Amino acid sequence: MTKNLIYLFVLIMGAESMALEMAMSRLFAPYFGTSLFVWGAIIGVVLTALSFGYWYGGKLADKKPDQKNLFKIGIVGSLIISLVTVVFDGVFSPFNKGVIFFEAPFMVVGLLILSLVLFSLPVFFFGMICPFAVRVISKDVVDSGKDAGNIFAFSTLGSILGVFVPSFVTIPYLGARETIFAMAFLGLLASLMYFRKRILVFGLLAVPIALYLLSSLFYQKAPHEVLAKETPYQLVRVFEEDGEKELIINTRAAVQSVYNPHKELLGKYWDSFSALPYLQDFETRHREVLILGVAGGTIPHQMRRLAGDDFDFDITGVEIDGELIDIARREFDYHETTVIADARAYLYSTQEKYDLIFIDTYGQEAFVPAHLATTEFFSLVKSKLSDQGIVAVNINAPSVGVTYYQKMANSFAKAFPSSYSAKVGDTWNYLFLGSFDELDFDVLWDIKNETIRLMAVDFFDVERIEYDPEEAYFSDNKSDIEQQTVGMYWEAIK
Repeated sequence: MTKNLIYLFVLIMGAESMALEMAMSRLFAPYFGTSLFVWGAIIGVVLTALSFGYWYGGKLADKKPDQKNLFKIGIVGSLIISLVTVVFDGVFSPFNKGVIFFEAPFMVVGLLILSLVLFSLPVFFFGMICPFAVRVISKDVVDSGKDAGNIFAFSTLGSILGVFVPSFVTIPYLGARETIFAMAFLGLLASLMYFRKRILVFGLLAVPIALYLLSSLFYQKAPHEVLAKETPYQLVRVFEEDGEKELIINTRAAVQSVYNPHKELLGKYWDSFSALPYLQDFETRHREVLILGVAGGTIPHQMRRLAGDDFDFDITGVEIDGELIDIARREFDYHETTVIADARAYLYSTQEKYDLIFIDTYGQEAFVPAHLATTEFFSLVKSKLSDQGIVAVNINAPSVGVTYYQKMANSFAKAFPSSYSAKVGDTWNYLFLGSFDELDFDVLWDIKNETIRLMAVDFFDVERIEYDPEEAYFSDNKSDIEQQTVGMYWEAIK
């Protein structure tokens, strides 16, 4: 019976440790995002704490090989986890009022320090459990190998559950905070099964419940926040002020979509896409349009509003996050046909040809997913264009001089025979335009629609992009886009 109890205990502890890692990444998202660097910091801290826990747990087990001490370790680790969210909300809620950690010069250093403070101690205790369990369960040298294998098998099985259950069930449907407290409660329950004192058991089980209630006192919504939803992919928030809604994914470093039914021009790159069909010399008003990265649907909404009288748009949107589309339909008046899929996977699967392809795929705040920014990806996009088709890509950069912009431009130009770059007003936004043939931007002067002509001013000063085989570009095999993105922001805020 004792062996089975220990196996169950290490399984739950393994699940608790991994669930903490998964849930904390979502708590970090509004302040640091969910980029490769964020995950790297979290995983690095977890592995470091585990390694020290393994080392010290083995030493302690040899000195005090008592089963009671094994379960006490689980109690301490679970109680500390209960405190994590309270501390996190108490420290970070003030920063929800507009301070963006992503833009701070020492973002990475601050993240590592915070990770160490919040993660290292509970994970250290969880690391102690496996070597301690091996010591107390192995009474016979003959079976010690089998016992050790069983311990690590159950612990790893728990870790697998700690990945899948939070990712697909508890975080999307309950929330990250609730996941942490639920796992702390379950961890305490598993640890207290060894003890018989009811007062001790019920008293300690009440701790995570009390701390959860305390945490709710610290947690504050950001000003004007009307919706916050944990999806399987990201934290989605909607803000509303003076009749205008903004869609924010993870950090407030960028606005992904805007909806204002009373405002014709939004004043950003979303408007600029609407001028592109006027560059095409078609005999028909009909345009097949593909939008990769729908978010809240601002691009199709502005296209229909600004150019809908002159063109008949058949719009298909592609968005990887189905719950984000549900929010777009409820909050942003989005009604287009939408495919829930990864952008690149959809391009591989479809046989359709499109007259206009718009790409706005900032998957992690200011980061473009690496597989959606390579010359192979842009070549795939080109294969889905009609003969007179145009592709437009939204790019963020402070200037054309940064390495990020230059690599992205070279990657794009390698795929398209005719490539251009247009800066959108006084913003960081650039639109890369690609086609099979030369584009005549002078025709935009002849547009009768004054609103479109005013909005198309960004294309009156386009620059040609030429592919340079001597310069670097992003490829499927080699891409440092995350490093270049961080370096670009670092230079911009110095």
